[in-house]
Amino acid sequence: NTPVSDEGGKIIYWIRSVQSMDFMSKTVEKMTGSIIIGLILALLLAGIGGHIIVNNAFKPIIKVTEAAEKINVSDLSLRINYRGTASEIKKLVANFNKMPGKLKNSFVKERRFTSDASHELRTHSRGSSFQLLDIYGKIRCNRA
Repeated sequence: NTPVSDEGGKIIYWIRSVQSMDFMSKTVEKMTGSIIIGLILALLLAGIGGHIIVNNAFKPIIKVTEAAEKINVSDLSLRINYRGTASEIKKLVANFNKMPGKLKNSFVKERRFTSDASHELRTHSRGSSFQLLDIYGKIRCNRA
């Protein structure tokens, strides 16, 4: 709207221009289609990107799991070799690598204890009597 005034500044009439909205409607329709296609492509790219990021994030965990599955009781010398940045996974691997050594020490102590107990039982059982501890108390057994 544009006002038209006389020399004194009094508005005499208004000029209003009118334009067909067909052009604007077609433009909006074209833009709507482009926006929908753009959104679909953006979602597709976000999904693919998310998949790649998640796979890369879980790769160290998968490697650690595969390496841990190879360690067994018969071979406690295997260790997990992790070359990554300092992270929670690196701490987990470091602690996990300490466990086989601790298990080996426990097995050695168990074997030593079993051997010592077996020796003690053999040497003391040759005497004239020995004692057995029952859940109800002490029972004295005499051997002839």
